[in-house]
Amino acid sequence: MLERFEEEGYQVYTCDQDGTFVYLRDGDKWSDLTEFNAGDVCTAPLHVEIFVDANKDNLMAEVESDIGPQKFYNNEIVHEPFIEGGNYIHWGIGENPLLVYADPDVALNLSKALFSIIYPDAEGQYAQVFYHPSYVEGAENNDEYAVLAFKQTDTVPISLQADPSLLASALQITVDEGALTQEEVDNLVGAISLYAGQEINLVDFIPESWQSKIVDFEEAQSQGYNIQL
Repeated sequence: MLERFEEEGYQVYTCDQDGTFVYLRDGDKWSDLTEFNAGDVCTAPLHVEIFVDANKDNLMAEVESDIGPQKFYNNEIVHEPFIEGGNYIHWGIGENPLLVYADPDVALNLSKALFSIIYPDAEGQYAQVFYHPSYVEGAENNDEYAVLAFKQTDTVPISLQADPSLLASALQITVDEGALTQEEVDNLVGAISLYAGQEINLVDFIPESWQSKIVDFEEAQSQGYNIQL
């Protein structure tokens, strides 16, 4: 319920349902997309636009009209310290990311393959890929890994129409190079079919052979990667 107090110059939104999302726009300044529960209250000046919906996706058009399209599926709205006269949210990977080294020739295709298990009929990227400054696209002597950015809990809805062969193709080079075993790739591919129509936490499916390729944010930064949170 939204109440406007014209004489006092403010408005009050009182949430009446758990799991309701609220987004505020104040000119060129925007709030986080916040989940409210019944009884939660938001107070704002009258000129502030308040958008409310139980379905988070229904508010994404408003968010994207302000901060641009969400280029990577697992990017989230990141809050910045308020700067007078500027915006204070943007798309990013968020705090405490789970960063995984990957062959530069694998990283982008893997990001696209993961996106395809969610949206089989669309093209996009699931996770953001960060390349080392020494990486040169198309060069044969790229020795530095790329870094794929996941969240500590990265929940993915697997489409009933997901094609696991795309993931198998993206990971084949890791088998050829010895980074993953064929059994590990087969298990990953099999999970796509097994969990079709359900949600999984991708982090739970990082193979044992790849555990050593997880790197923390500070270490990646010290190695020269420009990881933008």
